[in-house]
Amino acid sequence: MLTQLLETLQNLAAPADKQIEYLDGMQVQELVWEFMDASDNLDILVEDGLLTTETYQAIKLLKAKVARLNNSQNQCSHEALKTSPDWQQVRQLAKQILNRLDDTL
Repeated sequence: MLTQLLETLQNLAAPADKQIEYLDGMQVQELVWEFMDASDNLDILVEDGLLTTETYQAIKLLKAKVARLNNSQNQCSHEALKTSPDWQQVRQLAKQILNRLDDTL
């Protein structure tokens, strides 16, 4: 469960060109869907001591951000991954979460 979450966070934190390479022709929504699936059971990770409350809150914030992007037609393209400030913010948030996890794992 934690491994899948880490992998999806790494994909969200990657530069746009790496995200597009990872997608390999799939839709941008695939990045969102993978992250949403991987972050479904955050409560269990908190209970097991694998996530701090602060990291939990940061992931919830990231989930809300990517959900909004997923619902916006103009944010779900490879071009948007490259040029959108919103996707840049997603990458920054994902990096911050990964850094927090590095400090606690």
